[in-house]
Amino acid sequence: MPGMYAQVKFSLAPVDAMWVVPATTLLARSSGPQVVDVRRDGTVHYLAVQLGRDLGNSVEIVAGLSGSERLVVSPPDGLKEGMRVAAEETKRN
Repeated sequence: MPGMYAQVKFSLAPVDAMWVVPATTLLARSSGPQVVDVRRDGTVHYLAVQLGRDLGNSVEIVAGLSGSERLVVSPPDGLKEGMRVAAEETKRN
């Protein structure tokens, strides 16, 4: 009814670490969303991640990353687990 109000309290689970990455970083797999990490030795590893909000050109990752990963922004189809690659660093915005 007009003029009425209510007090609402939301209980949200805390998120330990949340990362925002370009949407092109994500791979849709039958086992769930994944990203590609290039380890310091130059080998490729697929990591399962849990998604948060879809922010359009970027997405939140709420679980599965520690923050030390080097993610492939637009992984090509032929990229295989354990493959050696030469990574190029990009500037952060």
